Amino acid sequence: MIKIFLTGKTSFIGKNLLEYLCNFKNEYSIYAPSHAELDLVDEEAVGNVLRHGNFDVVIHAAMYNKIFDSPDMLSESLRIFYNLEKYNKLYGKMYYFGSGAEFDKTLDIINVKEEEFGRSVPKNYYGFAKYIMQKYTQSSNNIYNLRLFGVYGRYEHWQTKFISNACCRALFDLPITITQNALFDYIYIEDLCKIVRELLVIAPMYHDYNICSGRKIDLYSLAQKVVDISGKELDIIVAREGFKREYTASNERMIKEVNCELTDIDAGIARLYSWYEHNKHSICKNKL
Repeated sequence: MIKIFLTGKTSFIGKNLLEYLCNFKNEYSIYAPSHAELDLVDEEAVGNVLRHGNFDVVIHAAMYNKIFDSPDMLSESLRIFYNLEKYNKLYGKMYYFGSGAEFDKTLDIINVKEEEFGRSVPKNYYGFAKYIMQKYTQSSNNIYNLRLFGVYGRYEHWQTKFISNACCRALFDLPITITQNALFDYIYIEDLCKIVRELLVIAPMYHDYNICSGRKIDLYSLAQKVVDISGKELDIIVAREGFKREYTASNERMIKEVNCELTDIDAGIARLYSWYEHNKHSICKNKL
């Protein structure tokens, strides 16, 4: 049985991972403390958990939940990462979730490959934090960066995340709004969970992987898919003409090592829309 220490069990990624892995109770023993049970900023507390846990794998999915892209976010994110890194000899390996922002979102990020890391130092705090983590990870023995670009699925922040927000707006017969069109790469949350499960049992060849679909799609097309799935006649409003910076990546490295059939974007959106239909009571229309 694989012993797992999972951080961030209430985050979008963490909550989905915990539910998914719990379907395989005979394969995994999972310790997933809440923030009240373990403050990851507390180095001594983290050390005590790792000294006594004998974990095979650490999955670091905790997210800073206060002011995003702030100096405090930079400081706390790095402190948690290095608290976990300090005790890396006490566990088999650690996977954490990086971000395409490591490549600096003030530039176009187009079909970017892992080898392009370092082309520019990110200008914002969030990207810089992930950049620093990856700089360390490159020379680590047992820490691996699962670099995310666009992930969609249940439990994400529907007020701000595009696909979920579009689904929720359609449910309430509201027009779907886009500040400006852009090309993105989205992967379905269930596919991410399957990829992580595969990585639990292999010895990765590299220390960073772009976790994405490898298929680019623009926001307007995504909005149209939501409208079609809803079966309603809804407007799609684009505030500014043209395209903003692209945010897409190559997944060639990932698919050479991980056996996972990726969900078609239409099927994924249809599942997510259906989930929101069944959970419509939890959505506040005034916050859309």
